[in-house]
Amino acid sequence: GAYGGGGSSPTFQFPKGTEEYYKKNYPAFYNLVKNILPNVLKDSNFLKALMEVTGMSKETLEKAFTYGEGPTLQANDIWANGLYDYSISFAKEDLNSISIDITKVLNWYEKANKDPNTIQGVANIFYMTALVGHESAHWGNQIKGPIGDNVSFLRKFNNTAGEPEHGEAFEFKLFNTLYPKATVSNGILHIGQPNNLSKYLNNYVSKNFQMLSNIFQSK
Repeated sequence: GAYGGGGSSPTFQFPKGTEEYYKKNYPAFYNLVKNILPNVLKDSNFLKALMEVTGMSKETLEKAFTYGEGPTLQANDIWANGLYDYSISFAKEDLNSISIDITKVLNWYEKANKDPNTIQGVANIFYMTALVGHESAHWGNQIKGPIGDNVSFLRKFNNTAGEPEHGEAFEFKLFNTLYPKATVSNGILHIGQPNNLSKYLNNYVSKNFQMLSNIFQSK
């Protein structure tokens, strides 16, 4: 990424010295990181999915999702929608760094419906929180990692290189309560793409609309 930095304590922030840049150029993303991410773990299912996939405690994750000092979320031109930077660079300075794509994701989100009183608005916001959750699953596994049954669960999401796709495992767990008979495997239950959210995500939002609407409106 163009911006370095990133402290050792695990809480979301923008790269040092760039806050005004995000406020001006990506105001919706800025609002998401500062005001919405700190509240999304009030969705107990979201929290449980992330705890099981990362092995992190509720306290650690709540700290991570509060605006502060640790993994930086940055706008980047990347091939994926989101990326845990360390998984590509293996550079120590990227241990706490997550990139979100500018063209496919951030530009879409700035223009998308974000009205938390509408199903579509809540679905679009939820997509963004789940995308951050996906990348946080990679980060959490690098920093901590699960034990016991959750390790063998993760192995079911191995990619062709034989490495677990932690983010896919998180997406599966997120929707598994609605689809308990789904085959535990890569790409089965997923969040979809900007402008083409998955039926699983839309169904989850419909079933949990009032709770998510309240969460996304709280400051």
